[in-house]
Amino acid sequence: NLIVFITMNDEREISEPLLRRLPLIEFKPLPPLVVKKALELSHPNHPLIPSCVLLYEHTLVARLPKPATIQELRQLIDAADCLGENADWNELVFQFITKTRDAHEQLSLVQPSARYRSYEQLPVVDPNNYDSDNYNQDDEQEEHDSSPRMPSLSEIKNIHSSTSCPDETPEVTEHSGGILSLTDESYSAVVSMCEHPT
Repeated sequence: NLIVFITMNDEREISEPLLRRLPLIEFKPLPPLVVKKALELSHPNHPLIPSCVLLYEHTLVARLPKPATIQELRQLIDAADCLGENADWNELVFQFITKTRDAHEQLSLVQPSARYRSYEQLPVVDPNNYDSDNYNQDDEQEEHDSSPRMPSLSEIKNIHSSTSCPDETPEVTEHSGGILSLTDESYSAVVSMCEHPT
């Protein structure tokens, strides 16, 4: 049982055939408050932390190819401490955050009061639209249609669409199966049904 994780930094597009074969887990940008707390861990009470948090928000608002990371913001603070009065904010941002003229220009267009409040939530798919009451059986292929067709997976596996529970416990055979919630009671019941070696 091998599980493989592939991580990406949005540098390249994922092809559609690959997306069809892999589940995609997308990590949203960190909330600014989390970035602030992370910076305070390494630079407690540093006067540049509010500016760095705002810089982080602006990199998100500007939709830079890569927003500022906590590591880059920490490096910026360290460089500002090292340079002292000779520190130039514009040069530090270019050196540690934007790194290219295009990204730097894109960041310079962000309004000073811009805040990153939307985390690009997915559009909502209403589950009510998928209720069985909305299923129209008239759209199915007519029974008398004699054209050849592939059987559905439910037909192959002999799975019925009924979701109602039977009133009586069915007879247990070697082909019986089901899904149980993992509780102490269900575990004890399953163990008691198993044959113990003598």
